[in-house]
Amino acid sequence: MAAVEMCDGVLFTDPLVYFYADGDNFNDPFVPEQWGLVPIDAYNAWVGNARLQDVIIAILDTGIRPTHEDLAASIIAGYDFVDNDPYPIDMNGHGTHVAGIAAAICSNGKGIASPAGGAKIMPVRVLAADGYGTSEQVAAGIYFAANNGAHIIKRRR
Repeated sequence: MAAVEMCDGVLFTDPLVYFYADGDNFNDPFVPEQWGLVPIDAYNAWVGNARLQDVIIAILDTGIRPTHEDLAASIIAGYDFVDNDPYPIDMNGHGTHVAGIAAAICSNGKGIASPAGGAKIMPVRVLAADGYGTSEQVAAGIYFAANNGAHIIKRRR
């Protein structure tokens, strides 16, 4: 790159980036539409995805649809602080969407692929179907997630 930068007429150069085709990670049909995977270097992260099976990501949101084809195999026990029961089922869709972005299963030929595909998802419902919740529900959700093995806690802003 340094040699090219010294040539007359060259105003700037981009850093050298390596790309590779890892066939195991490109059979999810919507991966080409996921523009955010390149800026966060997800393709290189997928090389080590086997390590993610022990990572638990708590999604504090509107719950998660437990039958979602790209999430179901990764979901572990969570809690619903809106209805105060162990069934954090998403009645809004936002929590399921967030969970998919965080940890949809990679290379299953369905939907999208996520940077943390392979991680476990702990659904913690702190927001009602209308998308609103209280600070008490959010605090209880954080406490629950931290005390039940979550390594990462993601909440809706």
